Amino acid sequence: MAKSRKKKNVIQKFSIAKDYEVTKTYFDKFSEVARKTLLLLDLDPTLFDHFSKKQKMEMMHAKVITPRVIVKKGHSIPRQYVRLVQQEMHRFMKIHYVGSSDIGLFFIDFVTYGMTFLMFIQARGNSKEYCEQSDTYKLIAAKAQQVDDDSTNNLMNDYWYYVHYQLQGLSKINFRIYGFEWEWKETENRCKFAGHVMLTSNKPQKIHFTYNNKVRPAFKVGIGQYISSESIYFAIPYNKIIEESEQTYLLEVYVQSHALNRLKERLNVLAPVKRNILLNSSLQNSSICRFNNGQLVLKYTDANNNILGYLPFTIINKKLFILSFLPICSQNAPEGKRLQELLGITRKEMEFLGMDKLSFFIDTDFEAIPRLKQAIIDADLWHLIKLEPFYDYESQNYLSAVTLSRFFQTERTHEDVLSEIGERY
Repeated sequence: MAKSRKKKNVIQKFSIAKDYEVTKTYFDKFSEVARKTLLLLDLDPTLFDHFSKKQKMEMMHAKVITPRVIVKKGHSIPRQYVRLVQQEMHRFMKIHYVGSSDIGLFFIDFVTYGMTFLMFIQARGNSKEYCEQSDTYKLIAAKAQQVDDDSTNNLMNDYWYYVHYQLQGLSKINFRIYGFEWEWKETENRCKFAGHVMLTSNKPQKIHFTYNNKVRPAFKVGIGQYISSESIYFAIPYNKIIEESEQTYLLEVYVQSHALNRLKERLNVLAPVKRNILLNSSLQNSSICRFNNGQLVLKYTDANNNILGYLPFTIINKKLFILSFLPICSQNAPEGKRLQELLGITRKEMEFLGMDKLSFFIDTDFEAIPRLKQAIIDADLWHLIKLEPFYDYESQNYLSAVTLSRFFQTERTHEDVLSEIGERY
């Protein structure tokens, strides 16, 4: 038993000594990244050369490793989600630059070599004990602290935004909302540190409201924690919705399950992750549209601000409730109304042909039907054909280009063609 304990201690000591080791390769890479990190801080990269080799070696002993993704104690998150976030964040660090691409510093190098450099500099620069090059330490430390305190220009912002982007996509407003907290801390190895992405989960906040004499359930719209421990829930100023009003009080935002189901049905080519993210961004933007019948709706848009549909709502007791989702081809929407007029078709005909779903625009060969293509363009709907469907999407259009062409370009009545289609399908 004594021999076994002795062997274990020797291995542990050897492991710690190896962790402190600084090879020539590590020294050269660290020096390169340290100079680029100084550029990120708008400082002269030659400041690194003010330090002696001994001081540089001292900086390199304790090391920062790549961030870890863990689940915060007391929170429940599926393992596959944890693995997904870990994989996505590692991929992100390898292909995205910190700050300007002209500097050429990837996140994978910044969060290891760069943060090791800055942590040592700040510890030494904030110390009251005198040391060689103390003025240089203090200069860099002060600048690093200034950038760290600036929430708008923090060097880790792009990394944190992408973590949050992933978690928004995984969240379900009516089931569970995911967020994260962030902390730099020592790992189980006493000479290594890492940023920790601590994933959190929040149960949905459900209430009931009465609309058209019917009691309906709705869920509060939020995006979980972002770095801090407090969850974020949406609130929209009243005068952003009712633009002619001077009232600025905030409206809490809720959504019916019916609206989420309609989103799934109509935007059937988009992955759930994308639908969630676009819903959140559309609610945050809160861009209002008034239909011809006077109804106010919120625009549901993609990342390029192209309209994909509309969100009808009502306001009750300082709460805004999303009631449903209307596709952009709805007869109430300006684009849908214009399309019906151009093609001379009815709402029921549009629905029969599947034009109320995005799959119609992805699956249809518009080059084979010139009249339909031109109508889509004139109705400001051409952006719909450029949407990217989810990776294993399969065509859902049961009508061939020949059948659609007969419908839109024949002299026979729509009723006759639809009758034939109905007999076939």
